[in-house]
Amino acid sequence: NLLNHPVPPVRESAASALADLGATDAVAGLTRKLNDGAFSVRAAAAAALLQLGQPFETVGPTLLALAQHNDPASRSSAAFAMGKATAANRREAITLLSGLAEDPLPGPKTVALRSLGHIGDRGLVPDLKASLRDQNEAVRAPGAGALLHVLSPVKGAAGAALQPVDTTQ
Repeated sequence: NLLNHPVPPVRESAASALADLGATDAVAGLTRKLNDGAFSVRAAAAAALLQLGQPFETVGPTLLALAQHNDPASRSSAAFAMGKATAANRREAITLLSGLAEDPLPGPKTVALRSLGHIGDRGLVPDLKASLRDQNEAVRAPGAGALLHVLSPVKGAAGAALQPVDTTQ
């Protein structure tokens, strides 16, 4: 079982793969990984559980602890994980992500903005617009991308309406 592999990145990849495969029979094993010694594995397990539609209450304490950690990589990992939220657990993820979008460091802030865009709730438009006024360009760019993703008429089709331009004339 790769969830128990001694190398943390292998455990992270296993958690992600299980979620991508829709392996609901792995929920118990993934839930145990919420207590893993490596924060990155805890975040990957939380992301997988959210992606599999598990209630936010299952992963909430772990994500809250990661989001409040002094290490910006931990906060970024929590923000990335919450971007996997589905309709079943989206509301709570948005609440926690909105807090991370105000992080004083650009790393966690940009990941939170990307995750908010991935969730795609139109109620986030005012907050995403506010990110366009951030003094840091590294924050404005993902904020713009998230806004474009949320406002896109077809999920994932931000450039779908663009037509090729004939430059030979």
